[in-house]
Amino acid sequence: SNQMMMEMMGLHMPAASFVNPGTKLRAELTRAATHRIAQIGWDGDDYRPLGHCIDEKAIVNAIIGLMATGGSTNHAIHLPAIARSAGIHIDWTDFAETPARALAVKNHFTDWAEVTDHGLEPILAVHDADYVAFLQTAHDEWLAAGRSGDAIPYALPVIRRRPLDLTRIDAKLGAHAFDTATPISDGTWTAAYWSAQTALSGVDALAAGEGSAYALCRPPGHHCGADYMGGYCYLNTPAIAARAAAAQGLGPVAILDVDYHHGNGTQDIFYEDGSVLFCSIHADPKTDYPFFWGHADERGEGAGLSYNLNLPIPRGTEDMNYIPVLEQAIQRIDAFAPQALVIALGLDGFEGDPFALSPDGTLSPAADP
Repeated sequence: SNQMMMEMMGLHMPAASFVNPGTKLRAELTRAATHRIAQIGWDGDDYRPLGHCIDEKAIVNAIIGLMATGGSTNHAIHLPAIARSAGIHIDWTDFAETPARALAVKNHFTDWAEVTDHGLEPILAVHDADYVAFLQTAHDEWLAAGRSGDAIPYALPVIRRRPLDLTRIDAKLGAHAFDTATPISDGTWTAAYWSAQTALSGVDALAAGEGSAYALCRPPGHHCGADYMGGYCYLNTPAIAARAAAAQGLGPVAILDVDYHHGNGTQDIFYEDGSVLFCSIHADPKTDYPFFWGHADERGEGAGLSYNLNLPIPRGTEDMNYIPVLEQAIQRIDAFAPQALVIALGLDGFEGDPFALSPDGTLSPAADP
């Protein structure tokens, strides 16, 4: 994860972290890096202290990347120290979700509808009841165990995952998570619950005859599955919205996920369900989170076979190459002929992020990966 952090900040050659040791390419990379270090060291001919090589954008990229990959040690020690060398002050609170994101979007609009409380029923139409109960009590159990701060999983059942009667909160956290970067605080359940209610209120607008509705859902949802959290996601808002739309007579429903990262939780929920089409355009999971899901050969199973379309694309993809992929997704959705379309609108493919998509969709030159 140290190497990945360097890459995320633009200090490491992209993908060099994944070159196997003992190979000719790794030896050449090590040799070139050694020469470069000698050049930029204090007695070299191109002296560049670390603090002169990074800025706020580099630190933000590292925070996002490491939270996604679970580099907890780097969170607490290395990254704050690197930032301090450049005169940038960060601490643990800078790694948490913040309401400022939602408020920044909300302040751009003047016409907002009130959110309606639909209760737990539409949430339980997607999520396992034991998992929902866990989310409601996890932080209280964490405090009751003598802990402080956020509840964070650290032991995950990567093989033979199965229902177990667990009592210790540490075990419950691991049983209901697939990464170590999704903390539960005292306000997590409330925030996730109302994020789901926001999505459901958007569905209400469609059912009432509106042509479209924008639901500002924070925290997001597309990484969490029916009984697990991950990727800062706790309740799967796209899936909850899709099920609710179908229940209100707007089926069949299609979901188009355009977040930079694959919506693995949404895929998992509908993988064997042919009543919902899931299409995702995202960074190739060979190099980007969530790594283990989102590959092109994942097409669904059973009744859901051919109703899951993954369209992974490489870092640095610009408008010219992105638009044909988007058209491919639209063609598949058109063929499915849904009554309602749920768009999981992640905006981390924006210009300046690892994709190079321009604000107005015009054809832009590729950015450096």
